[in-house]
Amino acid sequence: NPERVGMSKSHNQAFRRARGVLVLQLGADTQVQSGALDALVAFMRSEPRAGIAGARLVNPDGSPQPTGRPFPTVTSKLTDLFTHQVARGQDFFRHSTRSYERTEEVDEMCNACLLIRRDVFEQVGYLDENYFLYFDDVEFSYRVKQGGWKVFQVVEALVTHAGGVSYSGASEWAIVEGYRSELVFWSHHGGWWRSLAVRAINLTVIPLRLASWLAKLAIGRLDVATLRSRLRA
Repeated sequence: NPERVGMSKSHNQAFRRARGVLVLQLGADTQVQSGALDALVAFMRSEPRAGIAGARLVNPDGSPQPTGRPFPTVTSKLTDLFTHQVARGQDFFRHSTRSYERTEEVDEMCNACLLIRRDVFEQVGYLDENYFLYFDDVEFSYRVKQGGWKVFQVVEALVTHAGGVSYSGASEWAIVEGYRSELVFWSHHGGWWRSLAVRAINLTVIPLRLASWLAKLAIGRLDVATLRSRLRA
């Protein structure tokens, strides 16, 4: 596309043109390691109820990149907020309730590298194009599991994921888009009171972010131009 049309719409354009029984969704910021795609294909052939098989992701330095989180809840939203804003030394994407070193069923997988069964599209539809950036993978996984399919992480399929390269240089805009997509998800799948609760939680994040930015400005870790850009976003 000559301009950005959003992750969901651009991927849907490719999905609709694909003719295979299995369809690969691969991010521009990935490097597929040897044997990874073969492992995904073999797994899908061995698990007929698998609608999605996702790769095991690592960062460019080789460290694990946790994925396969449980579906969000109001409680997990509060927990993530505390962990991210207060206990910053922790990785709030990593969950002790599951293993990242073995193949297992999960709720949702990051869309950096997914092998999707075509029958899934025919049953539950394509990606929701209301999501320009972020949460499209969560929403799609949710519909897939609601349709009776399973979602897996395949540990033998190793993929390096840089993260954010497709939209580098747009971090402030990406923050806003992330909040918007999250609210779309809750309004579609959470009911009115959960949607309202998440809106209220997000409103508490704004003063926390502003206070953090002002503190960084005061100690010289943030310049005025960047602060202005973030406030405009």
